[in-house]
Parts: sequence; structure tokens; C-alpha cells
Amino acid sequence: MMAEEFLTLMADLDDESQKILSGWYEKLREQGFTGVQTQNLPFHISMGSFSLDKESEVVGEMKKLSDRFPVIPVHISHIGLFEGGRVLYAAPDMNPAGLLDLRQAIQTQTAEKYPWTPHCTIMIDDADTIQKALPILVDNFHTFMARVTKLHLCAFWPTREIACVNLGTYPSASEAERLLEEAESCNPGPWGDHSRTAAHCAKAIAARSGMNSEKAYVLGLLHDIGRKFGKRHLGHVSDGYSYMKSLGYDDVARICLTHSFNEKDISKYIGKFDTTEEETSLIKDSLDAVEPDDYDRLIQLCDSISGAEGVMDQIDRMTDVKNRYGAYDQGKWDTNIKLREYFEAKMGEDLYIAVDKDNYKP
Repeated sequence: MMAEEFLTLMADLDDESQKILSGWYEKLREQGFTGVQTQNLPFHISMGSFSLDKESEVVGEMKKLSDRFPVIPVHISHIGLFEGGRVLYAAPDMNPAGLLDLRQAIQTQTAEKYPWTPHCTIMIDDADTIQKALPILVDNFHTFMARVTKLHLCAFWPTREIACVNLGTYPSASEAERLLEEAESCNPGPWGDHSRTAAHCAKAIAARSGMNSEKAYVLGLLHDIGRKFGKRHLGHVSDGYSYMKSLGYDDVARICLTHSFNEKDISKYIGKFDTTEEETSLIKDSLDAVEPDDYDRLIQLCDSISGAEGVMDQIDRMTDVKNRYGAYDQGKWDTNIKLREYFEAKMGEDLYIAVDKDNYKP
């Protein structure tokens, strides 16, 4: 039996990218090119290689990285060969920001013979075979946007699966900002700046509460993204939830759902019940399946203090909503006040000072 030689931390690509890359490899295989690369691994970008004694250290670091990093978009833009012509690969644009950040965040000492070059191996074989296979890949290649969704650690050889973790299922801050701007162009209104204020507050509170401040910012920015699809009340909840699910941003979808229900009770919704029976069931069933966490609570709090012109006093904000809709459930009102007290205790600081209430403008 062969002795294991090293560990590799891999950044696995999303399911749609797997289909594209598998399709290219299938075209090669149909022409008799199979290669000698390790089989049955998902297509991935190797993030680092490590000595075997680093296993527990890397596994621990994977958890930290998965908490810190969201799904990373990468533009697969070209194909290439490594020196010697034995490795045929597809690769992202030069210096992809998210991948570089992930690579630089790895603290465990790597054990690599060559400079790190992000790529996705398609086939490994002798140089003559690769040269014959290359035109087939050229004929089928097209650029596409992939997403890194998982980190995956294996030992080689033989292949031993060690650990796999999902990256956070939310977009980067820049992508979230783009999504919000796009949504505002579809349905302009004060909700956009309300969302920016909520994002500002969420980031500030998270940074003082031991939470991921970038994740909090993104969740605050996109909590009302369902308003992209028109002037709906309860409907913006189901629209946002379904939209974010369709993009694979499950963390955001959850916030689109929970931000309106700090008591997990759909009957307490403030506004019109303008959903179809199917949409109402989707909201209720999905809400029933959620166990609220501090990100849910955080965005609920930020929603209760965020106006389109800046941070509002919580009582003033809730009174404004009550005046506009004619009612405000007392249980929801009381829960929002408890949320303020909860996060002030976590921060050890007054809420309005933390979020710079008197000065912030979206």
C-alpha cells in the first residue's frame, strides 16, 4: 500500500461549473483521452499543499475560513499548459481578488515546490497526448462565471477524504452593492437607502459583538431585496427569499424571511397580506424551519432603527411604521426593545453611539 505524501486544500466549484467542466472532459474522453489525473474529485482550484503533520491545524483553519469568507465568484477566462506540457487546465482571470484574499488568509505553513497559480486541472498526461487533446478543448471552451462554494481537504496518495466545509452562502460586499443598485433601478424608492442604513448599523454592531461584520453588512444591505420586484408588502418577503435562493445565497434568503418576524409568527406581519396561497405557505413553512440566530436578531434590530435618511430613534421608527400602517403589534414592539438591550449588553456600548446615529447618512 502506498504511503500518503501530502495534503491539499481545494476550493471546490459550484454545481453548474461542475457540469460545464465535466462536459469539456467528456468531449476529451469521447475521443479517447482520459489522462492520469486523480479521478472522482470535484473540479477545484488548489489553495495550498501541506505536510501530513499539519492535518489537524488545516482542519481547524478551514472552519475559521468558512466563517469568514462568502461564496467567491471567479471568471474562468482561459486555458493553458504548465511547463513541460503535461497539465492541461482552465483558469480564472489574473489575480482574482476573492481567491487571493482566501489564499493570503491561510495561516498554516504550506509545503509547495512551485509558486501558487490558481487553476482547474482538466487533464494530466504525457506532453504528446496533451498536444493532441488540446484542440478538442479549444473547440469546446467558453468563458463563464464560476463560484467557489466549498473548501475540501484530502490526503494524497491514495486519496483520503478528510474534511469539507461550505463557504458562507452570501455574496461579497461589492456584489451585494451591485445587486441593490440593480434592484433600485427596477423599483426606485426610499427602501434602498433604508437598506444602506441597516447595513451600516449591522456592520458597526457586528464588529463590536464578535460577529462577522462583512456578513452582517451584506445581510443588512439585501434584507429588503425582494422589493426589486414591485411595490408589495408581505410579497417582498417571498420575492426576496426566492430570488436569493435562486442565486445560491441561502444566508441572505433566510434574512429576507426572518427580518419581518422577530416572533416567528406570520400573523404578526405589519402590512398587507398580498401573497398567493403558495407564497404564504412558503413563508410559513420556511419560517417554521428556522431557529433564529444572532444574525437574524441583528437585522431585525437594524430594521427597527433604519430610515431612508439615516439612523432613527427606535421608538420614533416604530411609531412611524405604526402611523403608516395603522397598527404595530405590541409583542413585536417589545421584542425589538429587548433586541436593543441584548446587543447593547454584547457590545458594552450604547446602541446609538455604536452606529453613529447623529452623523451617519446613507
